[in-house]
Amino acid sequence: MSAENPLIFLACNRDGLGERLRALGNAMALAEHFGAQFKFHWQNLREVLRDAHSILPAEEFFDPQFIADHMISDEEFEAMGDVPMVRDVPLEQIKAKLGEEGAVLSVQQPHLIYQIKGIEAEMDIDGMFPKVFARIRLAEEIEKARRAAEAVEFPPNPTAIHLRSGDIIYGMYRTMDAFHGKVVSYPIALELARQLAAKGETPVIFGQDADLTQYMKEATGGLRVDDLSAPFGFTQTQHAVFDICMFGRCSRIFAGQSGFAILGAWLAGCKVENPARFLTPDESIACIEKTVFEGTDSPLVSGMQRAFACRAAFVIDKRTIAEDDRWWRLLRAGRSYDPTNDFTQLVYAASLANAGDVEEVNEVLFTMLDRLPKERGRIMAVLKNYNPHTGLVVEPYMPYLAKAAEGGSAMAALCMAVSSRALGRDEDLAKFSDMFEANATEDEARIGKRMLA
Repeated sequence: MSAENPLIFLACNRDGLGERLRALGNAMALAEHFGAQFKFHWQNLREVLRDAHSILPAEEFFDPQFIADHMISDEEFEAMGDVPMVRDVPLEQIKAKLGEEGAVLSVQQPHLIYQIKGIEAEMDIDGMFPKVFARIRLAEEIEKARRAAEAVEFPPNPTAIHLRSGDIIYGMYRTMDAFHGKVVSYPIALELARQLAAKGETPVIFGQDADLTQYMKEATGGLRVDDLSAPFGFTQTQHAVFDICMFGRCSRIFAGQSGFAILGAWLAGCKVENPARFLTPDESIACIEKTVFEGTDSPLVSGMQRAFACRAAFVIDKRTIAEDDRWWRLLRAGRSYDPTNDFTQLVYAASLANAGDVEEVNEVLFTMLDRLPKERGRIMAVLKNYNPHTGLVVEPYMPYLAKAAEGGSAMAALCMAVSSRALGRDEDLAKFSDMFEANATEDEARIGKRMLA
């Protein structure tokens, strides 16, 4: 087919680096296969997310000619309007678009067999990505990292363990469970590394938390990828590209379902394996308990890593609240390791409500809400932010807060009113607003006035 075919395959993913590069590679591969055009749009991250991701402006990440040939501007992207997304589309429907003037299809990061039904009959999906990735032309400073990863000495057939951290352990996404599947908690990773070492294998430790990967190296005798990149003095983004390319030299990759690890697996020609699959839920929870309560007190393992592990036990058990000593111990530990995590505080309040301790529920919630507006925004996000796929973060805990409100907790009633408004439940909003007004102290009324304005 002619390369002048007017159909455009557009990559415009706005997530992390791994997700963006997977989408970009998919769009390139489809354009090459169908003789169509490849374009991409590159949006800069919001400031609140920049420290947790290795996203540079396009001008600093890609080769200038690659940008000139393929990138569209913000204005061009806006002018395109709502671009149809390729998602579970029959192959014949894609072919019907070929030759259609002005046709644009948005290609995202999932494996192409999930985007175009029947595409595997025409394309070597698993074999194409390393070739396409090699044709993504990077800025010279970023290309240095790719060349270094290709040249550095590395053991044959290594097994990687990826410890993603970033915003899921240290940032805003730790205040919800929606992204837990992207991360392997350090106790589970540690157990897997020890099992590999016992078999005579050398685990290769990848991760964003340099202290934790150092601890893993010391505890298991593993190879730390940070040590391989250290002589080069790489920036954060160079280091990320180096890691991606080093993943491509591994034979197995144990990780959560993060876009970064999946990209590495595509380059390596393997699948991401979740370490949790090699332990039953009970074994995983016992491993977390043993590691958190009886393991190292090394300062290399941060409080937030420990707090995430405690929360991971609840997620593995599909448990909403603490109801017995075992779970109260994990909940209290997580709360002490990450005292500014309002989601953990909310789980604590819901657990107290279930136990009938209405007075302490009120105290915990008052402490969270009696803050300056910027600080109060954390708990307000938990109470108000609605996701069409997952609902409100607080929704599973609302029955417990309702119980506390009915028992006289003004602050539980206030939380219920805020969440009911977010869900469009006007009757509940009115009911819990009345409960709040009936039970609120002067200080509590001051907070409620701002929150219900």
